[in-house]
Amino acid sequence: MAIEDWKGILVSSEDCTEGYRRIFQELGINDVVVVEAGGCPLVETQRVGEVAKSSSKKPLVIGLGHHLMAYVGDNSVDYVYFDAHSDDSPDARKSEILVSEREIWDRTDVPGTYVKSAIRQTKSVVLPYSLGPETFICFMEGNHYVVGIGEGVKPKGNRTKWFRHNEAKKIADMSLRDKVLLSYDIDVFDPSITTAHGWGNDGRMFSQQVKDLSTKIVEGRNLIGMNVASYHPFREANLNYKTVGVIVDLLRPRL
Repeated sequence: MAIEDWKGILVSSEDCTEGYRRIFQELGINDVVVVEAGGCPLVETQRVGEVAKSSSKKPLVIGLGHHLMAYVGDNSVDYVYFDAHSDDSPDARKSEILVSEREIWDRTDVPGTYVKSAIRQTKSVVLPYSLGPETFICFMEGNHYVVGIGEGVKPKGNRTKWFRHNEAKKIADMSLRDKVLLSYDIDVFDPSITTAHGWGNDGRMFSQQVKDLSTKIVEGRNLIGMNVASYHPFREANLNYKTVGVIVDLLRPRL
């Protein structure tokens, strides 16, 4: 595997884009597509999926949430998230029916006048507008594993197999399938490593732990993509981008 095998997907955010660009630059990934944020998380996620599936390269997605990976893989993929939270909600709905009505008007013989002739109904199945960090796993295919759950954090859903930070090494004993996608939420790290994420201080894992486990997870398997989530550069002390180095050091061995 080489740098040329990877495609960068940067999901822009006003206060974060520069930090994300630095990560790609330091990794040496020059093929980077910027996906404009906006609309709603579902729209961003669909855009990321379209970009990822239009390329033969492996995607490295950097943005504000794991939900950005919802359309990247399929049912053959095992997703492994390093995260202090499970991001799995039992309250999320699988889908909803959107019913829209459109009036049909026909032109009459009198110039400039029309008569209503019918009302047409259209039904479609859509994912909720609120697809985001607390619900996205509920709508995804594949198997899901979360590593590094913080003490006091209570996972709510049942779509994931999860391990607290002090039992994280158990992920290496799981019978994962061939296709694996790794996702790193910056809040999984101990506060002594970084707090540039805005999700409290629940993380208790250290850089070398995460690196070593990542190596064991991908050994003998096909790593199909990676994701970095929840990095907020503007929360860095003195805006020094210290966490960029932590992320680059974590990702580089996988490229």
